[in-house]
Amino acid sequence: MLRTLRNHLKDTNSWATDLRYKVGRYDPEQARRFFVAVREIRAIARGVDMATWRALKTPETRKIENLLRKQFPDYPPKHPPAAYRYNPASIRVRVVSNRFSGMTHLQSYDLVNAILEKHLPEETRGDIMLVLTFPPEEVGDSLANFEFEHPHPRPAKRPRRHRPGAHA
Repeated sequence: MLRTLRNHLKDTNSWATDLRYKVGRYDPEQARRFFVAVREIRAIARGVDMATWRALKTPETRKIENLLRKQFPDYPPKHPPAAYRYNPASIRVRVVSNRFSGMTHLQSYDLVNAILEKHLPEETRGDIMLVLTFPPEEVGDSLANFEFEHPHPRPAKRPRRHRPGAHA
């Protein structure tokens, strides 16, 4: 039963996008509840430990957070600048600041990216795969922020694929 359910829920993001285009709108709170339920079901089906992003801190991510706290001191208390290592090759970053009000996402990203480029070593910058920027009034309704705070569970080990013609 779980395998069937897991197969139906494989592409949750496509489902949500399809629903949004068919209906014309979506309720953010309903979408949030749906994504929480899907993640819990996926974790049960996979047997994956759902560690929160707070457990994925490294010295690199702490350095990023400290840098961004100094550069954006006007962050809301509930949403300080945050960074975590999602996997060995990917760091995710989120900044919430009043400075982003009235800016496009590209403008706010460029502002944060310029700071990261100036103050971080190239190795660390190369691992940053996601930079989320929000004015305080947008962070609550953002599904991207929800994913940041509740990352998809990661499999503990990637299964090996058998290659035709390879000898064991």
